[in-house]
Amino acid sequence: MDIDQLFQARFNKSTGKEIAQYVLAHPDQMSMLTKHFLCKNARACQNAAWVLSTLNDMDSNLILPYLGTFIDHLDTSPIDAVKRNTLRILQFQDIPEEYQGKLVDHCFHYLTDQKQAIAVHAFAMTVLANLCVIYPDLKNELRLVVEDLMRFGSAAIQSRGKKVLKLISQ
Repeated sequence: MDIDQLFQARFNKSTGKEIAQYVLAHPDQMSMLTKHFLCKNARACQNAAWVLSTLNDMDSNLILPYLGTFIDHLDTSPIDAVKRNTLRILQFQDIPEEYQGKLVDHCFHYLTDQKQAIAVHAFAMTVLANLCVIYPDLKNELRLVVEDLMRFGSAAIQSRGKKVLKLISQ
């Protein structure tokens, strides 16, 4: 399978699943998939982010060596799909200690930026709630931000906010 060619062709959900299954069977292709995720082409980057998220659902161990790269990519990528899918992946992973501070900063920034997509807010809440297990001092700040978001938030924000508040109150 030529992953480069598939990313240049018309991309759809079926193509994305096909790529994810191929990389699952050929883990050496993770570097090629990551190359597309990090590229400057917004469409390819967005599609690769979706494939990575799908791949994480299939086998999260394939993603582990790249977590730092994905977190670093949050520094430079303005693409909603990159933020959304990266945070979706990270909510299910144990974050390496050297990236935890940077990730906390990103997530609080996303939560306080009203221009961010709802899914980015929701996943950022969950990532922060998970990190509160390691850093309980974050609980109060997260609680305040989540409560503020919930006051005027969508149904999705309300739902995720309730779950996060319950999780961090334990």
